[in-house]
Amino acid sequence: MTESQWQQKPERGSLILMRMISGIARHLGRGFGRVLLYPISFYFLITSADTRKASRDFLSRVLPAKVSWRDTFKQ
Repeated sequence: MTESQWQQKPERGSLILMRMISGIARHLGRGFGRVLLYPISFYFLITSADTRKASRDFLSRVLPAKVSWRDTFKQ
């Protein structure tokens, strides 16, 4: 996926939910907010093949080893 293609893709997240996660992190602590990001990241990882492929393509250029599913999730 080229940079211009990436910029054309609409935001998939909800502004209300992004603000809610931000508020949770501010009021309950970053650690608690970070725990919530794992299931959110997993959801986006499994529901967007284009984004997953773009992530793998990028990571294959910058990492010396073969890119794993875990690398894509961590990114």
